[in-house]
Amino acid sequence: MEYRQQVFMQLNREVQAVIVNSLEAFGGILDIAMLTTGAVAAISMWARRPPHPLIRSKIGRQKI
Repeated sequence: MEYRQQVFMQLNREVQAVIVNSLEAFGGILDIAMLTTGAVAAISMWARRPPHPLIRSKIGRQKI
């Protein structure tokens, strides 16, 4: 009976370790996803901003 308990406890520890490792990996993936989303949001906000007035006036004077 005691041998079975030891085997069960060892298996339980190994399963817990696998679960913890999986959660840590998933957390890392979520971190990367959040950083990527933030970077994309920042780039799109930067791209949508109105042009600087000096640049706009130079563009307006160009002949195409």
